[in-house]
Amino acid sequence: MVFDCAGNQCEHARLSNPAFTLDTISEKAKQLGRHEKDIGQNIAVTKCVETKIQEEIRQLNTASDLKSNNAERAQQKSFSDLVDDESNDATKELTTEQQLLKSSDQTYYQLSKEALRKTMSQCTGTNVSIRGVTVTEQGLTINGVIPETGKELKI
Repeated sequence: MVFDCAGNQCEHARLSNPAFTLDTISEKAKQLGRHEKDIGQNIAVTKCVETKIQEEIRQLNTASDLKSNNAERAQQKSFSDLVDDESNDATKELTTEQQLLKSSDQTYYQLSKEALRKTMSQCTGTNVSIRGVTVTEQGLTINGVIPETGKELKI
């Protein structure tokens, strides 16, 4: 059975005046080819745009991550700097205090040694040089020498 262009059933084919000729079929094929080519180009352009958008999203995410990391590092650094500053301040204070104590100990030692020398010199009636002081259970043992005679003293 054959149908005409309007969809009506015909008993015989109208070959003398067909709805589609070789020229129209060829033209339609060319149009279809152009449409397919245009669609392919549009798909390529769309994929290119999509790729660019995805790349921009990645860059924005990376920038956001970097910004977050930098902010986090800044906070950590600030905290670390604060701790370091406090540690440095505490260390400086302890070092200063240690130096003062050491200086005080040396001064006390010198003054004590000088006072002890004077006391021993007064007791013996002669100039005495102190060699050392030892702490014992009974008290102090003072070793000295009389420079003029070289006589050893132990008190």
